[in-house]
Amino acid sequence: MLPQDLHQRLLESQREAQQEATRRKDSEARHARAVRESQERAARAPAPVPLPPVPSGGLRCEVCNRPLAPELAKARRHILC
Repeated sequence: MLPQDLHQRLLESQREAQQEATRRKDSEARHARAVRESQERAARAPAPVPLPPVPSGGLRCEVCNRPLAPELAKARRHILC
């Protein structure tokens, strides 16, 4: 037999543990649903647009690989890349 106050604390601790387990399970279900929805959206997304052709000897940005203006040749990248 446990004293009444110890018994109450034990019951409260068990109740809190069950609530935490329920919250964790709900969180995992929400995460799994979000991952599934994200994968479905990615599957429906249009194919990426191919890069425009660069004239021979043309410059490309080191970061995004798009054509680079001659003024930016020294930096070898776009201003916002």
